[in-house]
Amino acid sequence: MRALLLPTFAYLCLLTPVSAFSAVTELCNVRIDSSEKVDFSGTEEKWLCGEKDTAAWQRIPIPQQRLFLTGFLQDRGYHHPEFKVEDGRLLVEAGAPAKVERFTVKNAPKEFDPSKRRRLKGKVLNKASLDDGAAWTRRQLQYLGYPCPRVTPLALTDSNEIQLDVNPGPKTNFSIVESPAVRDLHPGVIDRYTAFREGQDFDVRLLELTSSRILLADLYLSSYYDVLCADGEYPKVVRRFVPAKPRLLTFGIGFSTEEGPRFNATFKWMRIDEPANSLESNLLASFRVQEISTKFRYHLSPNVAPNLELVPNVSVTHEENQAFEALRTQAGANLAYSWERDQFQIRSEVGPSLNYSKNLRDVNPNSPADVTAIRINTNIEATSHLYDYYQSDPRTGWMASINTQSQFKGLLADQTYHRLLARHKILFNLGHFDPAFLILGWRGQAGTYLFNNRNETPRDVPADQFFYVGGIESLRGFALNAFPGDKGGYLTAFYQGFELRTGTWFNFDIQPFLFFDMGMGGRRSLSLDKNFLYAPGVGLRYNSPFGTVRATLARGFATGLDPGDPQPGLKFFFSFGPEF
Repeated sequence: MRALLLPTFAYLCLLTPVSAFSAVTELCNVRIDSSEKVDFSGTEEKWLCGEKDTAAWQRIPIPQQRLFLTGFLQDRGYHHPEFKVEDGRLLVEAGAPAKVERFTVKNAPKEFDPSKRRRLKGKVLNKASLDDGAAWTRRQLQYLGYPCPRVTPLALTDSNEIQLDVNPGPKTNFSIVESPAVRDLHPGVIDRYTAFREGQDFDVRLLELTSSRILLADLYLSSYYDVLCADGEYPKVVRRFVPAKPRLLTFGIGFSTEEGPRFNATFKWMRIDEPANSLESNLLASFRVQEISTKFRYHLSPNVAPNLELVPNVSVTHEENQAFEALRTQAGANLAYSWERDQFQIRSEVGPSLNYSKNLRDVNPNSPADVTAIRINTNIEATSHLYDYYQSDPRTGWMASINTQSQFKGLLADQTYHRLLARHKILFNLGHFDPAFLILGWRGQAGTYLFNNRNETPRDVPADQFFYVGGIESLRGFALNAFPGDKGGYLTAFYQGFELRTGTWFNFDIQPFLFFDMGMGGRRSLSLDKNFLYAPGVGLRYNSPFGTVRATLARGFATGLDPGDPQPGLKFFFSFGPEF
């Protein structure tokens, strides 16, 4: 009997009309057969079915219903509905919503490549996807130096194609930016934050980066630029802003499995006097680090615009982990200056500081109980504009820095040495797709100490100033500062990390990634030991509305281990806030 029922059921399925499997939407006297249920807003329902409380709108004529319904269905991608009237009812065969199959752009400049646009094909072909393609094309042209492009969109429903006709307008350079008068500030103050230079190729991202810098400095409550276009006239760029109160208190929170909960509070007093000098105090607290710091930025330039500053600063920090527990205080004054180039910014600082470090836990056998010294500190950092621009969602750009600390015997110190640390981070948007398809990240650091004699014993190096390997910021397959195992610290360290992350693949902006970290340490100046540490792993990144959430799982491996070094194994890290 069962053998007879199965063929009979299959035969009946073949005879069943396709429309019987379609979704049915019924609304007053309207019935819609489609591939999926059609949802209407409350306002649209009133337009189709009327409103009982309004005499003139209680009954909608069928021709009017058909007109309204045609527009509503087109907004949802149903471009060829078939209508039929039976017994006062409007019957609609809507079929399936059309999806974008082709995206073409006509009359675009040769440097513009529409094939770099992802996640437009496959979208419902409606006004929203049409506007999406046009807005993306307009912005891409503004990235390429065309401030006033005109884009005319067209939906070809027969071929399911979005076709854009482009008039890019003239390719221009940045010129003088018009700005309303600033009452309480020197006119040149805003120019300190400008990410572009007169005569440079136009790129709307540099205007937006400039606004972000102004907001980050809390000079204004709102800052943006208008690009004004008129036929036959050179494009104008006008700066707009809304003043903010000069004093601001902000709070932030974060979390990681390394530090636990992390709390940050910052007080800023901005726009002190006409040159916009500023005072900033910061409180940081976590299970591992507690710090309070204050700095004052005093602008030295007579014409204010060049970013030449004197930065007196003071800080007190307590830091504890498995390698050391230390209390350090620092008071100093740095001379800071920044240069703006076409593609990047360079910022440098140099100055003396009075330092006191106390070892609160006798773990590091190479470190004295306390150290007092006068040091000369320098820091040079270069950051590309695109790295800064995409800080909230890293995908491209680079940064590099060199930091040195020097102390000299006789200036409160018992030993002369120089500490050098170089860092870098580079991000590649592979294929230059938008949204990004794959993002390759490469970060690293290398540090060492220089003594008068290479074999000199580090008698005056505080425990917290040695180099250590392991943790979420270096080798993610090992615990924080896991190496060296005897907690004696390294005088030379080397680390490189690579990460391949998916771009926008999923609707919830979850980005899986693979990574590989490797590092080495050495107990002598300019020399690495034979140990080699590495850790392949996997992770997830989620760009939440409140900040970045990252989780990693890695397996540590090691060769040339010393006695007392930890044995490799699996290591899990979770963080809310920090990026790669």
